[in-house]
Amino acid sequence: MAIDATKLKRPSGKGAPPTPAATNNNLVKPPTGATVPLQVNIDPEVKRQFRVYAAERDIDMSNLFVAMWQYYKENHG
Repeated sequence: MAIDATKLKRPSGKGAPPTPAATNNNLVKPPTGATVPLQVNIDPEVKRQFRVYAAERDIDMSNLFVAMWQYYKENHG
């Protein structure tokens, strides 16, 4: 038996927004100095080279990325 699609009810809008307590703190900026994940898709070989470069110099990959980003901004504005 087929369903008559014209008689189906559609939701009206998205509903009321969640209360601030129900947002699970996703609207709060992290404290200064805290780190948050940054996920990017890169070639596996580039990832391997990046990890090796950081390991050879005993640098945390996060710190290496921040240094690279600062250098890029200074030189490419």
